[in-house]
Amino acid sequence: LGRDMYDTLAAMCSVWPAGVRDQNMHTPLQSNIPTLLLSGEFDPITPPAWAQQAANGLTNAIHIVAPGQGHGVIARGCLPRLIMDFIDTADPTALDESCTAHMGPYPFFVDLMGPPP
Repeated sequence: LGRDMYDTLAAMCSVWPAGVRDQNMHTPLQSNIPTLLLSGEFDPITPPAWAQQAANGLTNAIHIVAPGQGHGVIARGCLPRLIMDFIDTADPTALDESCTAHMGPYPFFVDLMGPPP
């Protein structure tokens, strides 16, 4: 990637607000605000265990793990519909996540023609 990623991060950091870190920064979050947590089963960047750890202090939350997926599941399979349903209802218990059972890993591409049949 050359310097592109570094230059982009340096530009972002140059305008990022700075200040004193809150003493309670590492205190586990506690909230009853309706919360939807999304994870990919094989996400190496923000693994499902991290969302589950956050969910432990959220009394009105649902954690959906997309099977066979990695990082960035927000637009995969039925998750956009589930997100819209959550925004409409703000009720984690009303979500039917059974549609995620049909998700799975993307096929492996061995050349530019796409995955084998």
